[in-house]
Amino acid sequence: IEASRINSATKDVISEFFSAYTRIIERYNIKTNNQWNFNEHSIALGCGINGRVITPV
Repeated sequence: IEASRINSATKDVISEFFSAYTRIIERYNIKTNNQWNFNEHSIALGCGINGRVITPV
């Protein structure tokens, strides 16, 4: 991971992300089974052995 990505992942930034995410989910009534986990490499279905789950506080 690049240092700039690590340094920009502050509590405020992450909290704002989850607030915006929640607003979108509620606005468009997106069900859990229609939510997917993508990153710049691929799609992840389920959780890997060494994965981490980030949730809003």
